[in-house]
Amino acid sequence: MLVTLAVIAVLAGAAIAGLRFDRSEQQLDDSLYRFQQFYRAARDQALLSGKPLRLAYKGNSLTIQQRQQYDATGSSQPGAWQALTSDSTPNTFTVNERQSLTLIPAEPVYLLPSGQTTPFRLQITTVGSPAAKQQARQRHLSGDAMGRLIPGQ
Repeated sequence: MLVTLAVIAVLAGAAIAGLRFDRSEQQLDDSLYRFQQFYRAARDQALLSGKPLRLAYKGNSLTIQQRQQYDATGSSQPGAWQALTSDSTPNTFTVNERQSLTLIPAEPVYLLPSGQTTPFRLQITTVGSPAAKQQARQRHLSGDAMGRLIPGQ
């Protein structure tokens, strides 16, 4: 009986040691889900407002921008793009510090009021962890011209 308990304890210890407590896979999935919600909110905002928007890519973040309307005070240039100000739509998506965001092509993604968008490919990669050095973990998502999101491409 004592030998059986000892064998079970050794096997349990080996099994626990073999488990990895790396949350990078879950964090990648979370970031991808947050981007999908962000993109849908931006697309819906373009549809509802009847005005084109764009997602501007810089570093590890994307910002929803809208065209500046004519300003009688002359404080801004008409037609220039500026960050969207909306109470209902978050205007920036950023990955966490252990992830890298890549947008292909690295140009703004335009969201038209018709529902059409500029096709793009998004890649989120885990960086800076031991698991990332062994094998870079990535998630891919593509957006087509009809505004649909296609995971894994």
